Amino acid sequence: MDKIISVVGSASRQFLLTKKGEVFAKGQNQDGELGTAFEKEQCKDFQHLETLKQIILIWATYDNSLALDKKGNVFSWGNNEFGQNGRGERRNMYPARIKDLPPIKAIAAGHHHSIALDTEGTLFGWGRNENRQIDGSDSEKIEYPREIHLPNEVEAISAGGNLSMALDKTGSVYVWGQYPAITGWKVINKPALIPGLEEIVAISCGGFHMMALNKEGKAYRWGWNIFDQMGFDEKDLNSTIVPMEIKQWGKVKKLGRIQGIVAEDDLSLLLNTSGEIFRAGVRKQSDLLGYVHLPEKVEGVEPWIGLLPFSNPSRSCLAYPEIEESIRIFAKQEISL
Repeated sequence: MDKIISVVGSASRQFLLTKKGEVFAKGQNQDGELGTAFEKEQCKDFQHLETLKQIILIWATYDNSLALDKKGNVFSWGNNEFGQNGRGERRNMYPARIKDLPPIKAIAAGHHHSIALDTEGTLFGWGRNENRQIDGSDSEKIEYPREIHLPNEVEAISAGGNLSMALDKTGSVYVWGQYPAITGWKVINKPALIPGLEEIVAISCGGFHMMALNKEGKAYRWGWNIFDQMGFDEKDLNSTIVPMEIKQWGKVKKLGRIQGIVAEDDLSLLLNTSGEIFRAGVRKQSDLLGYVHLPEKVEGVEPWIGLLPFSNPSRSCLAYPEIEESIRIFAKQEISL
């Protein structure tokens, strides 16, 4: 018996992380993205990934996966077409450590690229680089970790789509890669400072939009709102390229002090100090054909707030009914798998 502390994934696959640092996986496995010992396209029941031990964070992307252990080692598996696993081979069926990385304290990934932050505040990246989401070099893919240079020591990182994001020790925010600009996508070749943001303590990057949180509990949003994921009221702007403080979430006019933010491709989450969660954007249906636009307050979340990715940002949580169902189930009791 062990307690589940994190549930991440998508409609096609799920990962469970236990308090002991064990990982269990089920779902589609065409490119080895589950990391199971079975080379088959799908696992209907949760399988124990026995080679992963003392794991503290899992990140699931489109078709590959990452894990970070207690010692600062990074593991990867799944599709490696663009070098997003950081270890050379075309496809990696089983989790293995990415070599030549110092002890890492945070990981993040976009669609086909990965970034990692070491314990000294230095940033590394690997994977697809067509939009310069790793660095400004002419390399379209970077197969092994490469240092990314910023003016100051980095405190936190995030990634989404073909975009990377970093928060430095001064509370300043930087972005680079494929950036949503007024006239369309804009390629930013190297980390660029986002003006108008000060004393930021948390960031989250969804690819189409971004969010930031300052030390006073004020949250900001900017980018494209094509999935209604930014929580605007129908009378508000549809998109904003300049960071705007979030003072209202749809029809909800009193949000309280915010302590957690999550931006995904087509979804946003806010957590306030009263334990209330607000979401907006696309909530996919089980048949993957329909979707519902929000924003709304999420009801009945008190038992499972700890399973949501506010303290350890990772991919998907409340965008998929399948993930939400698992979160509700595993938050109620210890599970024997």
